[in-house]
This record gives sequence, structure tokens and C-alpha cells, in this order.
Amino acid sequence: MLILPWSPANLAQNQPDAAGRWEGAINIQGTKLGVNVGLSRKADNTWTGKIDIPAQGAKDLPLANITVEGAAVSF
Repeated sequence: MLILPWSPANLAQNQPDAAGRWEGAINIQGTKLGVNVGLSRKADNTWTGKIDIPAQGAKDLPLANITVEGAAVSF
């Protein structure tokens, strides 16, 4: 699971919108890996997304169980 906090620079609207491209890092067994996450909201208000982990050569891996609650995103 990864939780991405909202950056104030990305909060141009009154309510945060998780849709878009996000950059961050995950810590796996003491190793920090950069990640790129793309999220979009579907017509039925559920979320779809993919993650890239460049250090592992992983690209466009689908995300599952995406949850957006306030200013937090998890999957």
C-alpha cells in the first residue's frame, strides 16, 4: 500500500482531485525506490491507475483497490 499526501501546489480547486500524474517513493526492505503513479476517475466514480518503478524496470503496472479518502490515496 502506498499513501500519497496532497501537495499544496496541486490543490488549485476547493476539493483535492487525485487524478493526474504523481511522483514519490516507496521504501521496500530499507531500499527507497522512486515511483510514478497515474490516476484517473472513471465515469462511475471509481478509480483506475498504473504505477512505474523505474529502478526495477517496471512500467504501467495496474493498481488495484484504489481508495481516495480526503487528502490520502491508497492502493
